[in-house]
Amino acid sequence: MPDWVKMPLASTLMRSHWFTRKVVTEKWFLHQQVPPLATVSQG
Repeated sequence: MPDWVKMPLASTLMRSHWFTRKVVTEKWFLHQQVPPLATVSQG
């Protein structure tokens, strides 16, 4: 995809409250879609 298409699209998405909250924060930063690691008990 050419940059002249990506840049306006990215700019529009980053101005969207829903996109920044759901995608940037919850998926990219917090990784909420990834299950937590299992704990290993040492005994």
